Amino acid sequence: MSLQFLWVHGAIAQSEVNGSGTRLVIWLQGCDQNCKGCANAGTIPGKGGTEVSVLEVVALIRAGANSGLIDGLTISGGEPLLQASALLLVLEEMARIALNRENGFPVRLYTHYTKEDIEALSPFDVRRIVSENVDELICGEYTVEGERIHKDSDEDMAEIHVLENGDLQVTGGSGAAAILKDPNFRVN
Repeated sequence: MSLQFLWVHGAIAQSEVNGSGTRLVIWLQGCDQNCKGCANAGTIPGKGGTEVSVLEVVALIRAGANSGLIDGLTISGGEPLLQASALLLVLEEMARIALNRENGFPVRLYTHYTKEDIEALSPFDVRRIVSENVDELICGEYTVEGERIHKDSDEDMAEIHVLENGDLQVTGGSGAAAILKDPNFRVN
């Protein structure tokens, strides 16, 4: 693994509200969108945060996973995909961790990009992050009304809108019903 760095805004070692189970949550620094009402406005400036080597991030995640203190990883920002090359190295290591765990090691990624944007992006690293290394992709522009969640099913892609009042609105293909019936699927 080459020595690369991530600009990290902050992290929480154990969170139970940023995905299923107990997760390490990492907020990456820098975003090019300036969404109205951004929940993480401190992550917007490209300069700031702490430069952390990929090796350090991987060691932190591996230690938490091996000790049983965390069940998964959530990456937010800012816009994580602006740091695609270094992030891909981290997520490839997470895939190795998942292979050695009975319940895997799920990764949730928040991005302002839509699925269509990601498919059209030219950096291969970005498409590879999403297609090979993320279990739950929460994508689309942040709005104060809610968030858009994309989760792959065996059948096809479904889009689940979490409305401000907490209701779920499901759009997309026939896989939506299967996702909502999945006992492991939760919206926190």
